[in-house]
Amino acid sequence: MDEIAQQVEALATKALADWEAGPQGAWAEFVRGCGALRTGAIATGSNAPTALAEKDLGPFMERRDRLMQVLTPVLDRARSHGLIEPTLTPQRFFIGLGAITRPLPEPASRVFPHEEMDAWLVEIYLRGLRPDDSQDHKQ
Repeated sequence: MDEIAQQVEALATKALADWEAGPQGAWAEFVRGCGALRTGAIATGSNAPTALAEKDLGPFMERRDRLMQVLTPVLDRARSHGLIEPTLTPQRFFIGLGAITRPLPEPASRVFPHEEMDAWLVEIYLRGLRPDDSQDHKQ
């Protein structure tokens, strides 16, 4: 997760620097860049841990917290510009990206190239993060 956090941090730094030129573009490029990291594929890969030993939980939580700190300023900026739901947390944002970038099951993974499907799913995810004022969406 350290490498992922560093890549997300670079994407966040760029997004915040590009924000004044266009919030929507900076936000969209940030989400697309995070999606391209394919965190879901990494989390479900052959070397992904299925469970953490107690001794590994502390360092894992520290890395997770660092990643959430990196995400927070970008999400705050997106929220202040009305680009995301007010209730979107860094955890939900990251878990959502992980869920949509998981490898497809067989045989779909042979029929649909992950690059094409990932890009399409990230675009849908990006649209789904927008605020929705309709009554159907409110809980």
